Amino acid sequence: MKIKKVFIIVPAPVNDSPVKGAAALANTLSEWVSVTFVTLKSGKDDFDLLNKNVNRVSLTQYSWHEKIKSLHKLLKQAGDKENVATISSSFSADLINSLCNKHAVTCASVRGNLPVSYTHTYGFVGKLIAYVHLKRLKKLNYAVSMTHSMAEQVRQYTGRNSPVVGNFIDEGRIIKYRKNQQSIHPFRLVFTGSFSEIKQPLLLIEAVEKLHNQDVDFILDMFGDGPLLDASKKMAEKLGVANFTVFHGHVDEPYECIAKADVLILPSLSEGVPRSVLEALCLGVPCVLRDVDGNRELIQSGVNGELFNSDSELPSLILKVAKRAHYGSFHKKNLIPDKFRQNSCAKSYLNLISQ
Repeated sequence: MKIKKVFIIVPAPVNDSPVKGAAALANTLSEWVSVTFVTLKSGKDDFDLLNKNVNRVSLTQYSWHEKIKSLHKLLKQAGDKENVATISSSFSADLINSLCNKHAVTCASVRGNLPVSYTHTYGFVGKLIAYVHLKRLKKLNYAVSMTHSMAEQVRQYTGRNSPVVGNFIDEGRIIKYRKNQQSIHPFRLVFTGSFSEIKQPLLLIEAVEKLHNQDVDFILDMFGDGPLLDASKKMAEKLGVANFTVFHGHVDEPYECIAKADVLILPSLSEGVPRSVLEALCLGVPCVLRDVDGNRELIQSGVNGELFNSDSELPSLILKVAKRAHYGSFHKKNLIPDKFRQNSCAKSYLNLISQ
């Protein structure tokens, strides 16, 4: 079977992690096949993550019933099912994609531990949403997972094996920000993510307070917004690290600052394959992550960062990785493992849907 046209379906044109991943996939696939990027709802007017080879279709103006009909019409016009494929990302996109089996080879990208993520976002009802989402994946031809731990969860809910294709970023957009190492103090630490319970920003502030008490000279840059932002600022004041902690708020592309860092820290309770971590690794910045979900497949101890299990380990690991990076090689290099590199992952998707 030869796939000639691929439709990438996302909820909206916004700069969040799933859509960035879908855009990176669209850009890479467009080198080999015709790609159309389909958005279901309105988003950012200045959305600019797609290259000129990717076609764009917005179904914003339609009701949900009309969106389905319009998408079916697009797929039928594109050709026979043997030549057309759809790849979706996120709940609403996966639901609509699961209704397209008559017209295309259908594929969904599972982007995290859905029961944990949805429960943290929506409370108890999140468990029901996750159950519906995972069960609905049975209707698609393929449900791709980013790590083996995710694949096992999908298998439990669907009764089918889930092919593993790593998450990846549009490396060409990131690599231009990479900087050579500067062996000057202070250590530069960075956090990027939502200020939410699942991301654990308060734990990070407690960890750097312990470094401060050890007379470690550092600056912590924190990017993001969320319900714990005010609490994080108050904790930084209370623990005496406010003068060394910079709260930048939400920034779409904080790459200039990340590129200067010695280490990125993300102590989340649950993760898919964090886009912020892939971006940091692409810039040559090692990462300290909690040993949960698929992080062990991304981080190799002593090579591109460290993993921690106990919260008490975090301060010492931050300092260990920061020192190793700060006094290490002058020339930073791409630290992303091969199975999460852009071209190899996109080719895996194309090979899968062409089977």
